[in-house]
Amino acid sequence: MRDAGPCQSQIDPCLFTLRVTGKLCGICGIHVDDLLGGGTPAMNTILNQFRTKLPFGDYRTFTIRYTGIEVRQNSNTFEIEIGQEAYIDAMECVQT
Repeated sequence: MRDAGPCQSQIDPCLFTLRVTGKLCGICGIHVDDLLGGGTPAMNTILNQFRTKLPFGDYRTFTIRYTGIEVRQNSNTFEIEIGQEAYIDAMECVQT
């Protein structure tokens, strides 16, 4: 991942960020054999470069479920939103 361009966090070695002229353009976290990343088109370019060196098994964009959390990225603004609505709904079903 470092060879592709993002900087590795000094606090968490599994977290990588991409900054262009000081502005955060992407973030990528790695957990065991799962990778979760997002950001601007500049980050997509980095992730695509990474995929050529280490092919991903399942490559999803814009809406995914990762460790029980739904992660959504707006395709126009590239903002990222997370939620656990499905998890909460499942808990409500158990309670009633």
